[in-house]
Amino acid sequence: MFEQFAAGARAAVTSAVDEAALRGDRRIGTEHLLLGVLHEPGAVRALGADLDS
Repeated sequence: MFEQFAAGARAAVTSAVDEAALRGDRRIGTEHLLLGVLHEPGAVRALGADLDS
């Protein structure tokens, strides 16, 4: 099923998994997904935010 996601969505979920691992979390929550989305340049421009802020 994950293969059916758009490339940007797959990248965001992969980044969310990485964020959870960096923080030592064993589950993926909405906070990880949001951080994963913020790794995508298009989403950053659309939201007007970035990881630094």
